Amino acid sequence: MLRSSGTALLATFTLAAAACHDPASERVLGIPAAASAARAGSSNPQLQFQFESEFVPTDGSAPVASAITADGLAPLYTNNVCGVFAIVNLATTDGLLDPDANYSSRSGCGPRFIRVTVKFQGDSTKTVNDGAYITVGGLGRVTTPSLARVGFQLSSAASSTTGCSYVRYGYPGEIPGTDSARITLVETAPGDKRRWEVESQGNHQPVCWPRSGSARILLAPMPFKIRIEEL
Repeated sequence: MLRSSGTALLATFTLAAAACHDPASERVLGIPAAASAARAGSSNPQLQFQFESEFVPTDGSAPVASAITADGLAPLYTNNVCGVFAIVNLATTDGLLDPDANYSSRSGCGPRFIRVTVKFQGDSTKTVNDGAYITVGGLGRVTTPSLARVGFQLSSAASSTTGCSYVRYGYPGEIPGTDSARITLVETAPGDKRRWEVESQGNHQPVCWPRSGSARILLAPMPFKIRIEEL
């Protein structure tokens, strides 16, 4: 993963992400800016992510395997534990997770990864254990169930295996047929920390952005569900 820091980068990311959510900015600008903001007493809310291994359809049909799951090392991805970076970026309200952003050999655990099964039309699949950088669009401003964009940016190694640099649900201007995700703020008592459920919906079909910059590809159904909790 690309790592750098600096005030200029932070300012650049904030403007770029708020304006257009360009996929390149989510990795090249997003990680350094977000990681920098998470340290040094930042007020960005810290998060904990949990990936469901099964997706249970709302129509009552049988559960299916989730396409996005944990690495098997631990069920939770908690900010500042084992090198995990997980926050709400207050500048954009996006929820962000990078499982190995702050990993070092002194962490005593990790590095953490996300298991991503990329499913192509025609039943071809590619599964990678990857330090995928995840953006949950507008997480911090959700008060009622809302459609949202969710993007998974894959590492260079995972991109080589799958052919996808990004797997994205519900981004503006995507090719026809793609589906958004849905965010639900779980009801809590006044004063409690916020909890959300983020899941694919519709036909559960995201878009693959190929490494080569060629035409985007509508993928086969890739259902997922993530539970997120504010710390």
